[in-house]
Amino acid sequence: MIIDDLFDDPDFEKELNDDGGEDDFMKGLFDDEEDAKGLGMNEAGGLLDGMFGSSEPILPFKREKRPARLDITKNSKSNHRNVQRYTKKEMAEQLKKDHRYMKGKRYMMIQPFAMMADYFYKKKKSDEDAIRDDLKNVEFDYVFVIGRLPKWKSTEEFKGKAYVIGECMFVRKGIYDVDGERKLLLPHFALVVKKKYKVIKTKRIRDVLAPLKQRLRTGKPYGIYKEFPKLVERAK
Repeated sequence: MIIDDLFDDPDFEKELNDDGGEDDFMKGLFDDEEDAKGLGMNEAGGLLDGMFGSSEPILPFKREKRPARLDITKNSKSNHRNVQRYTKKEMAEQLKKDHRYMKGKRYMMIQPFAMMADYFYKKKKSDEDAIRDDLKNVEFDYVFVIGRLPKWKSTEEFKGKAYVIGECMFVRKGIYDVDGERKLLLPHFALVVKKKYKVIKTKRIRDVLAPLKQRLRTGKPYGIYKEFPKLVERAK
């Protein structure tokens, strides 16, 4: 597993290594036993030629750490004591833009991602960032963000919420090296988990990726990996 300093946290690698080892780290991360093994590839097309050893990818990996276009840790423009909030529609549209951006590259782009429970969406774009006492301007649900979140660790409003952070990559249709096996993979998001707090149910990942359901493989629009699959042959 590649350890990277995704969220400006110098203790990131140490915290992961102190978590009981890779097997213990993956165990209990999700409620799906198959995903806990690190793959979750039933809908991908299956094994082709069996074990064939390590292959050089025909498209290189490239990590990009640009800030999230909708930074959920950013201070509100109206009152810096609050964080800037977004509507579900805004987050869904940004996810579509992120997908198009990654798909359009001539390399396999890897970016940070964060998924969190109980995010405080605005009900309307015109709602203020401050949450009203009567909660009439807020809707709580899961959120999925692609891009670097500079203030993730210091955002008080996120304390105690279940989360998963790591790296994501858009997998285009093709034949890939997956842990030494050759597999035909359909379009989906590959996720490599770096750190987690509490449990995020696999169904919730499908829910947050629903805006892309017409663009990704049906059933499970994502896969959990220990290392990103390497494209070795383009699909015809």
